[in-house]
Amino acid sequence: MKRRLPNHPSSIVLFLLWALAACGGAGTEARTIEPFTGDHAEVFEDGVDFVADPDALEGRWREDWSRDLDRRVTWSDGVMILTIGTIRTDSDLDRERTFRLIARVDRVIIGEDDEGFSDEIELIVREGAPGFDTVDGNERQILDQPFIGFVRWHQTDAGEIVPRWHLSPATTPIVSRVEYLAESRRDVRRERGRTTTVIHEAE
Repeated sequence: MKRRLPNHPSSIVLFLLWALAACGGAGTEARTIEPFTGDHAEVFEDGVDFVADPDALEGRWREDWSRDLDRRVTWSDGVMILTIGTIRTDSDLDRERTFRLIARVDRVIIGEDDEGFSDEIELIVREGAPGFDTVDGNERQILDQPFIGFVRWHQTDAGEIVPRWHLSPATTPIVSRVEYLAESRRDVRRERGRTTTVIHEAE
């Protein structure tokens, strides 16, 4: 059925307001996005580590691991225990590969359901990215194994919002350390300034 545009000026204004409201209804999702800096890129490098027991590390290796874990927990929009059920490989026209890790979220430590951390999340790493080699050739070590996922949302130059991420084995000592840091950093996270980006998605 065709809808006729009203003739009276005040009616036109009301009609336009109604149209805008209709366009931004159920298909609109609001998500808060913070700036993504070079420091963030160092620890959300779209990669995987396989350190199952941090007590086995010594000296500078242990210091670096502890520092990076602390920064990931502090800066993450979402921290969760997840399982990678599928790894897909795509190639573009230049034959550069992209891995797509489809993860089932088993438990959320930091993050809200409406931020995309309640069920399933797709983690992407492209050839040339710092973390690419940690996935390439290690698919068997990644599939069907429990990991802790650290995710920070990043808005690209094209305006697309994507997860930047890191995976660590979800062993008992690492999970305990992450849970301790998550609790101690909770108040700090609440006080951080945020920039809001509203995303309009089709139904």
